[in-house]
Amino acid sequence: MERKISASFTDAFAIPLGVFDFDNLPELDFANKLIKEYETVDHALVPGGKSSWSVDYGSILHDTELKNLKDHVDEAVAFYAERLGLAKLILSNSWFNIMPKGSEVVPHRHERSAISGALYTDSGDGASSLYFTNPTTIYRMAEEITDHNTPYSSTAAAIAAKKGRCILFPSWLEHGTGTNQYEGRTVISFNYINFSNTQYKTS
Repeated sequence: MERKISASFTDAFAIPLGVFDFDNLPELDFANKLIKEYETVDHALVPGGKSSWSVDYGSILHDTELKNLKDHVDEAVAFYAERLGLAKLILSNSWFNIMPKGSEVVPHRHERSAISGALYTDSGDGASSLYFTNPTTIYRMAEEITDHNTPYSSTAAAIAAKKGRCILFPSWLEHGTGTNQYEGRTVISFNYINFSNTQYKTS
């Protein structure tokens, strides 16, 4: 007689990745037009790509012409933060990266912030997904993983880079991309900090 198993599973320390789609916003095309007018520099984390990361004019989402786009991001972050049980957050900085074919984003984390995000303003077939590294992998000492891949055994997670898609994640979570095959893959990246953290707050 087959033994009947009665069990339930609880995710003790889950890492939620928030995915919001703003694909119907006309501001996306306007943001792309604005991005083409901004000064760019080489970005060490995106070999071959262009970025506004270290240019002195400041945060692109603080541009008054993108207020409606920022409002949508603010609402998504507030919703996500509430789901995670976090206190009120405020945008600290934002920038954009433009990736040519053959480029990739080196795995990294965002220090001095609580929640980070990626908003894609230009993407298409061949655009590299955003990959997240499972932070528990380094603590696994004796597990032998089978080809039955599950959320509990996987070493990475990927979310497709779609125009209008906004992906939110904890800033400490390491992330990067594979090799990009879409010319001009463009993303606005941003960081949010605790509202009470005046040391790094920007207006």
